[in-house]
Amino acid sequence: MRRLSDELCRKYRLSVIEDPKKGKHYSEWLAEKQKLPTRRSLIIDDVDRAIDNSMTFTQFIRNLKSIGYEVKMNVKYMAIRPPGSEKFFRLHNLTKDELYSEENIKLRILNNDIGFQDTIQKVKPKTYHYQGNMKKAKKITGFRALYVRYMFEMGILPKNAPNKKRVHFLLREDLRYMDKITQETTLLCKKKIETIDDLDREESAVNDKLNSLVKERRCVYNKIRRCRNPDTKEKLQRDVATLSEEIKGLRKEVKLYEDIKVRSLSMKNKLTKIKEERKEREQYEHRRRNSRSGRKNVIAGD
Repeated sequence: MRRLSDELCRKYRLSVIEDPKKGKHYSEWLAEKQKLPTRRSLIIDDVDRAIDNSMTFTQFIRNLKSIGYEVKMNVKYMAIRPPGSEKFFRLHNLTKDELYSEENIKLRILNNDIGFQDTIQKVKPKTYHYQGNMKKAKKITGFRALYVRYMFEMGILPKNAPNKKRVHFLLREDLRYMDKITQETTLLCKKKIETIDDLDREESAVNDKLNSLVKERRCVYNKIRRCRNPDTKEKLQRDVATLSEEIKGLRKEVKLYEDIKVRSLSMKNKLTKIKEERKEREQYEHRRRNSRSGRKNVIAGD
């Protein structure tokens, strides 16, 4: 399409973009406009932390790997892959000014002492907190337990938790969806939904009510078309406005049920992946401690 468009533009002496550059995805542009964290801004935040805590470029690479990043070196453009991501991100493409090129990163590491990092604009994610006493809460299961566990892993529950661990990259991404997650959690708790059967039953009931109101509104519309009395017609129009508002609310509720089905699967997969990563890390640390202990015993024996 671009080739045909360029040929037509040249034919009719119109301007042609000779060196087109790839723009941002709409969702990323919208998130930045609304000051919400994006995958790119989360990567930049992690890279900044790794730079600020490094005195050498080798230490910078080691810092990235310590928080789960895979680093691709010995290529034309150095690239990194955050934990849970399927693709690599070239460092020099993180920003338009190539502030994160390999050369500029090395310069920043050398200039750590003069506060070079203060010139960087960072997109800070919103902070969310849960209100209430978790110790007094009743035991919950199913969907509600899943959502609460997920929010706990995101660092939102419990509030002001001691020894707070760094939130996994996969979960920090969902900070941009916290408003939706909060709405879904509220609905699950309000309706006391725990199983998929509970969810299907509530969704079916709301759909039945929604279809009934849509039919009722259609009947009122028909009455308005046949009505000749201005006062009666005005009253019917108010009825339509009331029905429309209720229908709008029910449609939003149905959308929440659909989103819960999709998001709950994503939550389970992410929590499972994080659990497996932690288990592998613990096994690695255990083997390393045993290896160190073995070397000390050999030295002591000598």
